[in-house]
Amino acid sequence: MFQMKSPVPERVPLPDEASIITTGQFHDCALTRARVAYCWGTNTDGELGDGTTRDSATPQRVSTDRRFAAISTGGNIFVGKPGEVSTWGFTCGVTVDGVVMCWGDNRHGTLGNGTIQRALTPTAIANP
Repeated sequence: MFQMKSPVPERVPLPDEASIITTGQFHDCALTRARVAYCWGTNTDGELGDGTTRDSATPQRVSTDRRFAAISTGGNIFVGKPGEVSTWGFTCGVTVDGVVMCWGDNRHGTLGNGTIQRALTPTAIANP
């Protein structure tokens, strides 16, 4: 996991102005005015939705041609015995045509797609 610090706000390099921003514990996402989703930060479970598990300090376009009306980041952190830390993250969005899609960690069925397999790209939930 990487760590970036800045004493002053930094501009996020998006290809268009952001219309919605959502922040999670370890990753953030934005929708541009064109309703394209971008995410950045920790990507251990595919929560950036770019088809990889590589962390990114810069916004990565979510791997879909769908446009989103809303987006939200989620996740959790578990601290067990000293030195035992587990994190997981996921992201969900509602497309402009009303389809709910999620990606990232799914070990507890969080993504709602009927499996417990993580999704590295957006996947529609099973029963919206």
